[in-house]
This record gives sequence, structure tokens and C-alpha cells, in this order.
Amino acid sequence: MVNVFRTRKYLYLFIILILLKEIFTEDSYQIFKIEMSFKENELDVLYINNDYISKVYKNCEKWIPSLFSPIMLVPRVKDVTDLIETGREDGVMKIPVISDDYFESRLYYINIFEDSQVILGKDFKSPHINNCYFGLSYSNGNHSSLKENESNLDILKDNGKIKKKIFSFDNWTINQNSIITSIYYGDEHKNFINNIGIIGKCKSIETNLYWGCSFKQMSFNNTIAELTNNQIYISSENYDITFPKKFKDNFNKITKNACYENDATKEIICNKTFFGSDNYVPLKLINDDMIITIELDNLYRFNPNNEDGKNKTRIKFENVDYFILPLIMFKNFLIQFDAEKNIISFNTNNTSILELIKKEEPSDNSNEEEPSSSSAGTVILVISIILLILALIIIIVWIYKKRKASGEKNINKYNKFEDEENFQHLDEKRVF
Repeated sequence: MVNVFRTRKYLYLFIILILLKEIFTEDSYQIFKIEMSFKENELDVLYINNDYISKVYKNCEKWIPSLFSPIMLVPRVKDVTDLIETGREDGVMKIPVISDDYFESRLYYINIFEDSQVILGKDFKSPHINNCYFGLSYSNGNHSSLKENESNLDILKDNGKIKKKIFSFDNWTINQNSIITSIYYGDEHKNFINNIGIIGKCKSIETNLYWGCSFKQMSFNNTIAELTNNQIYISSENYDITFPKKFKDNFNKITKNACYENDATKEIICNKTFFGSDNYVPLKLINDDMIITIELDNLYRFNPNNEDGKNKTRIKFENVDYFILPLIMFKNFLIQFDAEKNIISFNTNNTSILELIKKEEPSDNSNEEEPSSSSAGTVILVISIILLILALIIIIVWIYKKRKASGEKNINKYNKFEDEENFQHLDEKRVF
């Protein structure tokens, strides 16, 4: 009996664990591991190994994830004879972080994730593209020959290869000779599902072609500058920083004229005490919902052989009406890009780098927006608890019925034995 009870106990525990796993886990995204090494004079680009992306097109060893391109892009020198053309005319395209000019690209079909056919563009006439890019943009508006819903995200969701048009970049782990991170592709990250840590959100303007947020102010050393060009895009293609020329005076204000622009190279060079021993300075972005602190690195931080880089930044002032900040400046955050709701979310456990601005509750419930991530997390938790309680009730009822049936069986058996014994006693007292 003891062994039977112990076996049942382990069975019940196993069932409970299975139920808990099903309730609390839903990792339906694909994980791409990324490692950027410190090369001799430069930090290696952020790229996905080709084995994760394509088993058909082997001509690109490094696929750089591109927040600005909606499709796969390859240089003019790459061989595409094994690919099938879409049959369309060459399309005109411009991607700020990839090319300063418009370029023509010919469109082909390429298989990724083994058997899902997406669109690849090859630089056709001029050598504007120098790398291979894996498109992560949600908009097709920057390519004249793309039809609606032909981005990688759209096609892969329609083909069932990904659950949702959502992906995330993990926070970066900085080692002595490399930086390690990951891309979670195809669904929400569990931190956002379960409301883990601090989560700040911004709505990307739907008319924009690229991933970005609006911020009203930039703060450095407790000095605040207003952002008249308040759209800030995030790039993953390189580590360059683009500021609009109109912001130059404000930049000098918040840095207290500690930096200047080299007339020949257009590099921004700062005084020797600007970056300090950490080789970076914190920079705050402020809007109505949050204050997020990012890092402005000097060139020396991830290029230790470049002594000249200790006073240099990657900032360049250009004649544009937006900012472009590379993903490396957000290295301390898990960042999720949600093309389903057009939202960028930032996640951390560090209260010093992400502060949520509290707002008064709206008086008219009919005008309330979507529930906050906290409310959503509470709802999920309540539903999970209810399901767990129901599962436990079912298990308890099953155990009760099983034991009751076993008890009744034993009682019937004992009654039978008792009747037989009484019959034998009576038989023994008979007189013949």
C-alpha cells in the first residue's frame, strides 16, 4: 500500500508541474544568438549567423538585422543565379543608415527558415550596399516595387513561421573581448507577458517608415534641452549616431561646450574629462511617459587599441529632421518591437535607468486607452491562479472518488468473509 501511495503522489506532482508549465510558459519565439567581437580597430557588426536564417542562399556569412529595411538586402557583388526573380521592374529604395542616396534593387525570392519564401533585394546599379541585411522594418513604404504586406514580418506570419509580428533584442552582456546578446523573433518575450521588471512603452508614429519614438527633451548632467525635432529612430545596422544640425546649439548647451566638431572629418571631439574613466556618459531621453537613460560611448570603449578614440564620439550632425541612435546606446535594456500594435517597449530591473512618469487616472472611463502592462499582468496572474485551483480541485475529486471506490470494495469483501464465517459456525452446530 505504501508503494502505491508514493507512486500516486509522484503522479499528482507530475500532473501539477505539467499544468504549471502550460500556464506560465509560452516561448513560441525563435532565438538567434549574437556575439560581437572586439576587432583590432573596431567593434564587429551585430550580425546573425547564416545557419539561423537560410539554408539555401550561402553567399552571405553575416546577416545584419536591419530595423530600417523590410526585406532581405544583399550587395551588388553577391551571386543570385540560384534565386528566382519576382518579375517586377527594379525598385527605387532609400535607407538612411545603409545608403545616403536612392538606389535601385532587383527583387528575388529566397527561402528562409528552410521553406518560407520571402523577398530579397539586390543592389543593381551602384555599390550602395556593402553588407547583407535581414529586414525587421514593419513598413514597405521605402521601396517602390514592394506590394502591401510583403515585409519579412508579414510574410512569415502569414505562412505560420512566426506567431506574431514581434521581436526583441536582449540586453547586452559585455565581456573582455566580446559582447553577447540575442534576438527573440516571432512573439512577445516572457518578461512583457508576465510584466517582469520595469516596462516603459512608446507608440511609434504609424506614418513613419522606421522604428522610432517621440521624445520631448534630452538631458545631460541635469541640464535639459528641448527637442524640436523630436522623432528618434533606433538603428541596428551600425553604431553611428545622427543628430540634426538644428540641435547643435542645444547639444553645446547640455554639454557646456565640452565638445566641438572637426571641420575636416566632421567628428565630434570632447575634452579629456568628458567621458571619465568609464569611457561613456549617461544621456537621458524624456517624454510624457518615461525618462530613459542610455549610454553615449567614446570610440575607445569597445576599440581598446584606438587610443585616439578616448575623446571622440560617433555623433555626426546632418541636415535631417530626426535623430538616429544605434541599438548599442540602449544596451542595458531588453527592447521589444511590436508591429502588431506599433509599440516599442523597454524592460529593465534597474530603477536608475528607467523611470515611469505617473499620470492621473482619467475621470471618464469611456476615454481610457488600452490597459497598462501592470493590469494585463494582473489579469494573466488571476487567470493562471483560477486554472491552477480548478486543476487541483479536479485532482482532489479524482483522488476522493478513487479512495471511496477502493473503500467500498474492501467493505464488501470483509462482509463476504464475515458471512462465510458465520455460515461455517452454523454448519458446525448442526445435529445429524
